Amino acid sequence: RKYGSQLRVYHFHQTDRVKGLLWRDAIHTPLLGGLIVNRWLNRQSLAVIGDRRRKTTRPVVYCCTHIGRYDVEMAFEAIRSHCWIFMGDVSDLYDTFDGFILGVNGMIGLETDDADDRYVAKETAIRLLKQGGSLLIYPEGAWNVTPNQPVMRLYPGAVEMALRTGAEIVPVAIEQD
Repeated sequence: RKYGSQLRVYHFHQTDRVKGLLWRDAIHTPLLGGLIVNRWLNRQSLAVIGDRRRKTTRPVVYCCTHIGRYDVEMAFEAIRSHCWIFMGDVSDLYDTFDGFILGVNGMIGLETDDADDRYVAKETAIRLLKQGGSLLIYPEGAWNVTPNQPVMRLYPGAVEMALRTGAEIVPVAIEQD
């Protein structure tokens, strides 16, 4: 965990740009197709209700509720447009296929208990948005498994990122049945 945090901090200070935006955009369609096939093989369904997004040339911060295991896959498929994911506690993803795929897609990872890593992740996300990339973030910061609270307390980082970059915020709510 500590090594990954230190490596992200080191790379952050080596450049002022997020690398790989163009090639990640180019491979987005096949990755999205893989998600659809995987969902179909797992006999899962997805229904998008009330998508009221407008076309925009600005970057977008997709702020998504977080209720369970398949949130990331379902959110990517519902959004359809390429976006990077902002993800905490990434040490669980080291040396896994899921971690590899998220890295290929574009992932800004951090360890939530490391203040330097949190700062670097937020500033990296701001760099991404300034370069025109979009971001998927779960501002609740954890799975919301409370039965009577649709949204938990939100961390304000997503709003700060949008304000500092001129990005639009698009709320995304997920329900699993």
